[in-house]
Amino acid sequence: MRMEMLKRCWAPPENYDYAGDAAHLKRKFNHSLLEMYKPWLVYSKKSKGCKRHSILADETADISGKEQLSIGLRYYDQKEKNVKEEFIGFVELQKMDAQTIATEINGFINALNIDVNKCVGQGYDGCATMAGKDGGVQKILRETFKKGLYFHCACHKLNLVVNDLNNVPEIRNCIGTVKDTINFFRESVLRQIYAPKIPLLCETRWSHKYKSISMFKNHFVEIVEGLEKLSQEGNSGTRKVAFQLLSAVGQTTFILSLCIIDKYYSLLQPVANTLQSKTLDVIKCAEHIQTIKTAILRNIGFLPKKALKNY
Repeated sequence: MRMEMLKRCWAPPENYDYAGDAAHLKRKFNHSLLEMYKPWLVYSKKSKGCKRHSILADETADISGKEQLSIGLRYYDQKEKNVKEEFIGFVELQKMDAQTIATEINGFINALNIDVNKCVGQGYDGCATMAGKDGGVQKILRETFKKGLYFHCACHKLNLVVNDLNNVPEIRNCIGTVKDTINFFRESVLRQIYAPKIPLLCETRWSHKYKSISMFKNHFVEIVEGLEKLSQEGNSGTRKVAFQLLSAVGQTTFILSLCIIDKYYSLLQPVANTLQSKTLDVIKCAEHIQTIKTAILRNIGFLPKKALKNY
């Protein structure tokens, strides 16, 4: 049956009216057929045949505001001799409590005929709903996935540690000012000509956050010049905001904080990339962390330069 589906798949004729068909709201699709073959279509044969696997899951809101749970599978490919990760589907969440999420994950895994006895790991973020040792998702699923130990996402841990820097007022104010300045230029097409296009500062995406901070520092002079022009040439609202931002970014405290953030983000970025790699190399990651520790201790004066070689 599967081969017949592939051999006799529908192909549109040369004069097919794509636009008209797309606008035809009454067109029906055989969803039951899709559901029937979903376990075969959704993920590869390699992952089906693996001896052990881990379940990965994370929730996020889509563009319509609905909570979607993305589910993935991490396994060892014996043929290629490396670790792989595969996205296997989305599940819409009606509620955000641990029992609902656990039920949805379990139901999705069962629908795909994935052997729960081969599950040796669960990978989620560290919030209480997912990681709770008494009533969290990982605890509930351990009743089904007997061997599925829970592992807190290592990159998420690192991000949480770095975000604790926001407890330092100077760092918190600096990041807030950077975010406001980027938004100020991006929200108007006319303002964008006065500064380079810098990505929005995303609090939950490590790589995007580092990229925004780094580009802001590298184009700092252009940004200051742009704010100075807009504080004199724009309309009353633009002049007011531009002058306020110009005063903020011109402070010595802001410039020093920006340089410090950029320096340590550049050291942490390779670690974050390694932790997010599908083929995580723990040894390489440990080497990066050791480099960061050495740099920090040197900067705060705990280690003399001669001692760094043996540290």
